[in-house]
Amino acid sequence: MAEQQSKPEETEKKPSKKRLIIIIAAVLLLLGGAGAGYYFFMGGGKGEDTKHAKDDKHKTDEHSPADEEDSQKHGEVKSFIYFDMAQPMLVNFPKGAGASLVQVTLSFLVDSEEVSAALKKHEPMLRNNLMMKINTQPPEELKNKAGKEALRALILEEVNQVLSKMAVKGRVSEVFFTGFVMQ
Repeated sequence: MAEQQSKPEETEKKPSKKRLIIIIAAVLLLLGGAGAGYYFFMGGGKGEDTKHAKDDKHKTDEHSPADEEDSQKHGEVKSFIYFDMAQPMLVNFPKGAGASLVQVTLSFLVDSEEVSAALKKHEPMLRNNLMMKINTQPPEELKNKAGKEALRALILEEVNQVLSKMAVKGRVSEVFFTGFVMQ
């Protein structure tokens, strides 16, 4: 009889230890998750600092180091915005050229919302001027990296000329080909 009474007591103790371990593990996981959530939501991560560091990488050489020091002293942070052209530009080349057409999709790095709004407002003029510039380029040169870089510089110059012609304060800092197809 003594054996029968001790066996049920032993079986009751083992499940209670397992339950206790499971409960402790669950509490620790919950506390760890809550602590991690608090850390990230309250700004403990480097998310904002990383954003500003990425923005600084996109600054061009036209800004002098003195300008950057002055803006840092006054607490100003230069932020950039991407403006994507609504549709890709499709440009035909004359017969006998090395390619018959090129399709270019462009994005611009601008320094303010005002410039972005001006680009959207004057997009028809930009598209016209850029299509004319692209059409003058020899297709053979556009097949290599140097030719594409030259076209990027040409587009940047043309876009900034349109902005100054329309009396827009601000400028485009960079031009990016987000799509470039030649046939």
